[in-house]
Amino acid sequence: MERVRHLGFSLGIRLQRGCRHSASDVEPIANVLFDPKHASQISILRLSCIPAGWMPMLSRLSHMHTLHLSQCPNPIEFCTPFSSSLESPVTLTHIEALELDIRVGLLEDSSPQHLKFPSLKTLCIQAAERPNLPDSLVIFCHRLSAALITLELMEFITCGDEFSRRLFCSGKSLKLETLKLIECDTFNLTSVVRALTPGEDHLNPKPLPSLRQLVLIPQPVVENGSEELEEFEAKSRGIVERALLLPLLHMLQKRGDGIHSRLRVQIPRLDFHCVPAARYGFYQLLKERRIEIYSTASRFNLGRQYSTDLELI
Repeated sequence: MERVRHLGFSLGIRLQRGCRHSASDVEPIANVLFDPKHASQISILRLSCIPAGWMPMLSRLSHMHTLHLSQCPNPIEFCTPFSSSLESPVTLTHIEALELDIRVGLLEDSSPQHLKFPSLKTLCIQAAERPNLPDSLVIFCHRLSAALITLELMEFITCGDEFSRRLFCSGKSLKLETLKLIECDTFNLTSVVRALTPGEDHLNPKPLPSLRQLVLIPQPVVENGSEELEEFEAKSRGIVERALLLPLLHMLQKRGDGIHSRLRVQIPRLDFHCVPAARYGFYQLLKERRIEIYSTASRFNLGRQYSTDLELI
């Protein structure tokens, strides 16, 4: 109990993966975590491999604004000493930022209808290179559309055009201002870029009309278990340019971004000379519109800005 008080406003709990924890195993932890004397002190909570029965009790943490869930089970499939069922939704009213690792469980099947985050502004979903993503992931994002302004997708692979269209163009308008694709394969980056490109008929609304920041960072190249930056740049340069630059240019031209409001685009360090047709188009965009393009190496680093001559400043 004293330890929770001295942690300040941040707490992390990780239970052993793959174990069926008995009531005697987890009840002492739950008694401390959800005790009213301590619950009001926690603003940031990181949970990994927790029992599903803890999900309803998270609503007791009235001052928690940031929640990280990793390798958590589907909450409606389990009965525990703390909750016999989840027939009514779990509503976490104060959560503004949520980070999910969906390698197992949490967003499977009908789980999203049992999880409500009415104040959520930032959502980060880590797929850990999972190739088959559940349809419930799209449903979950659409249910958050009223308040959500930042969506970050990490380590998504081979989702393809259909997934991107359902997420961004299915008629449920997301009001995102920031979209980040971090360490996703180049195929997924271009799929999202195509999904954000308005159609030729002009009948459908522009996807993500409030977009102000787009971050596109491809998967790093890993050799022998270690990442070598120079080797990564050598291998990715040219491949990424040819796959990404023309679709990105077409998207920006068709959307009309940068005319009425500023748009910031963050991409890996690219050589625009590899794609001459794209180079001239980007030169025109940077000269005529309020579009800023940055060379970005990580999700936390804005990087260096490209000048109108497409040289790093």
